[in-house]
Amino acid sequence: MTTYRFTVKTFCTETKHIEALSPGDRKRLLAQFPRLVRTLPFSYFSLRYDASDTHNKIELESKIRRDLAALVFDHLAFFQGFDTISVYYDDGQSAVSVALHDALDFVLAKNVADYRDANHSARRLLQVADYVCTIERAALAYDAGNQSRTLERFFGNRRNFTQSFMKQLARKRFC
Repeated sequence: MTTYRFTVKTFCTETKHIEALSPGDRKRLLAQFPRLVRTLPFSYFSLRYDASDTHNKIELESKIRRDLAALVFDHLAFFQGFDTISVYYDDGQSAVSVALHDALDFVLAKNVADYRDANHSARRLLQVADYVCTIERAALAYDAGNQSRTLERFFGNRRNFTQSFMKQLARKRFC
């Protein structure tokens, strides 16, 4: 099953540094992120699309645009509390990029959304976004019973994953 995921980022870390680390060192670094995430003042949401639900790029764009616009409309008072909303996206998936611009420019005034390049070395919160996407993606695998040995090596069994990672992250969910 292929899953489209909407995030305002795409994983883009310097892989040469990651590849040089042993799995144990990677796991220790990963263990530090829940503490960071727990203390940061942020919230998130995620939109998921299954490949079987969309037949082409235009249909995917339409669904993302509709769902994102509905989410912003539902929480319009929250979004209107800001003078500017910075949107970081690396244009990794053109359907997401088009839908993101269309939905936000439709719901919010055109001069409110400030679109910026997603540069992981300059924007530390993008690393948090990577972590959130990793946990959400792992949750899909655990829910479907399709967790890999790699997931189990890093996160443990389903119960450990839920208690140590998902439960903490769920407190940050926007809606």
